[in-house]
Amino acid sequence: MLYSMCWLFLFGISIYFPYALHKLVALAPKLTVTGGLTWVASTLYGVLFGKSASTQELLPDAPAKEKFLGYLARIAPYVFILGFLLVLSLLAAKIAHAVGRVPGTILRLPHEDAFYTWKIPVVCVAFLLATLLLSWRVDVNEFSIHHLYRNRLVRCYLGASVPRRSAQPFTGFSDADEVPLASLQIPNDAEDDVDDRPIPILNTSLNVVRGKELALQTRKARSFAFTPLYAGFTRPVAGSMAGESVYASTRTAAADRINSKFGVRLGTAMAISGAAASPNMGSYSAPDLAFLMTLFDVRLGWWMANPKGKFWRNGSPYLGFYWLLRELLGAANDDSEYVYLSDGGHFENLAIYELVRRRCKVIVACDASCDAAYGCSDLHNAMERCRVDFGVDIEMKADELGKILPDGQPPRATAHFAVGVIHYVPGDPASDGVLIYLKPALVKDDAADLLGYAASNKQFPHDTTANQFFDESHFENYRAMGEATGRTARAAIEQALNKIALLRTSDDSSAMQAEAHTTKISLDSLRGT
Repeated sequence: MLYSMCWLFLFGISIYFPYALHKLVALAPKLTVTGGLTWVASTLYGVLFGKSASTQELLPDAPAKEKFLGYLARIAPYVFILGFLLVLSLLAAKIAHAVGRVPGTILRLPHEDAFYTWKIPVVCVAFLLATLLLSWRVDVNEFSIHHLYRNRLVRCYLGASVPRRSAQPFTGFSDADEVPLASLQIPNDAEDDVDDRPIPILNTSLNVVRGKELALQTRKARSFAFTPLYAGFTRPVAGSMAGESVYASTRTAAADRINSKFGVRLGTAMAISGAAASPNMGSYSAPDLAFLMTLFDVRLGWWMANPKGKFWRNGSPYLGFYWLLRELLGAANDDSEYVYLSDGGHFENLAIYELVRRRCKVIVACDASCDAAYGCSDLHNAMERCRVDFGVDIEMKADELGKILPDGQPPRATAHFAVGVIHYVPGDPASDGVLIYLKPALVKDDAADLLGYAASNKQFPHDTTANQFFDESHFENYRAMGEATGRTARAAIEQALNKIALLRTSDDSSAMQAEAHTTKISLDSLRGT
């Protein structure tokens, strides 16, 4: 019934709106102009203020004016969509009028003579065939701003480390800037020091905006990880306490694509991991937002073959129009042949989820989100995810990181970091891990020039990510804060590593248990360093 009503609504607009507009112009021309201007104004308001902090959350005790502006921001996208469909109906009437050579104006009901010409259905079929042809020849992932984003990231962070770099003179890009992700595997017979390196885990979000699992109605996403060995995700089995691991070889991921002979490349995985603006954005997904962002091609996400399917080597869909429609309607899920990946922060923004899954003993998390009030929402979200999905509790107190002082003074903290304990197995201290949580904060013992810059730049160190134009002093002060943070946290990191190493070198399990009690990783001992 719902689909039938939508179909009837679209046909009603197509057939009756031109005629209704003609009547409206004749009866109330000023009202018609006012309606058009209102449509433009509401669209601009929705774009500019729809995601504003003052309109995004509608609290029950908020003032009436704030509630009104919030509801207005939520309604604005639907007003735009309705106006867009009305404009399309005029365009369709204009095309039919020109093709069928129907006398009179387009602002009328369809003329009966138009139904006797073969040209109009031929034009409809031609439009459909052109759509299918273009979506077959133009990759749905190529027809987006993802590559613009990826090329800049690769040039900035990967290309900078290439010695004697030879770039294309006009664009400044080079194929040597990035490597296949699978090439970062550590050989089984590794002997060189260069092989004693970390294994990268690039976290993305697999969008499940539409699905049958009720537990995902808020999350609307799963964690999808890229590693040099495998890429994929894990999900629970319906009606069971077991989980299903859906992984495939990274070396064969999109191997049939041009420039991906050895699987997905590092730059592509990195760009997907940071694809913050996408029509489907995990818990931030909304039907109206998906429609608008797809329509205006604000698409940093990536369609990739499902690891459990038979198209893993293909990479992108053969016919992108169908998947573009699913993106437009917010219909991505984890059961289809292709899945939609976006920013890992759309599921868990600190990237500790996959590390906790692997039972890592020492985790260092850098939270550089814009959080001037020091609410630590990303930390709390990660703690909730780990507790619900893995049964792992993280004991953490981050209230020392930022304190709001009176009289408009900038926040000051007692530390650049906080230390928490990861309880992998309840009641078993030997299995505990350590979480060292770094966050931009101003401490009274920081360098004078750092504190002086904060006095002149009130947003530092919590500039919005919309600010992509740091000058030299802005960048240098963030770098100096990172150095100060790392220097102060070094002792805590070394202590955690030494304690873990001490537990691992014990051969006797009883001795290990005794040692665990004497060298137990406690918040008080680590906080004292």
